[in-house]
Amino acid sequence: RKVMIYKIRHNRSKPGMRAQHLEGIKLVGNLHQATIEGGELYSRILSFSPNPFLPQPGIIADPTTAGSICLLKQIVLPTLVFASAENIIELRGGTNASMAPQIDYAINVFGPMASILG
Repeated sequence: RKVMIYKIRHNRSKPGMRAQHLEGIKLVGNLHQATIEGGELYSRILSFSPNPFLPQPGIIADPTTAGSICLLKQIVLPTLVFASAENIIELRGGTNASMAPQIDYAINVFGPMASILG
C-alpha cells in the first residue's frame, strides 16, 4: 500500500532527508521494487509504493557519508524480518554519528533483546 510521509525532519535546523535517510529508503525500495517519489536529498515529502519482496543477496547500502549504519538497520529491519526469503545486505557508514542511533546501543541493548524475541 502507498505511504506518504510529510514534514521530514521538519523542526531540524537542516530539514529534509540526508544521505543516510535517502539510502535507507532506496535500500527498502530496491528490496520491494518500489515506486518512490520525492526520493531526493533534502526532500521533505516522500511517496513510497512497495511491491512484493524480491531477495537481492549482496545488496550494499552506502550513503557515502559517515551516516549511521544503525539508522540504516532500523529502516531495513522490518523488511528483512518479515521477508519471504533470507537476504544478506551490507551496510556502510558511521557507527557513532551524533544525533543518530549508536552502535553500542545496537550491540549491547538491541541485539540481546532481539535474540530473546527470536
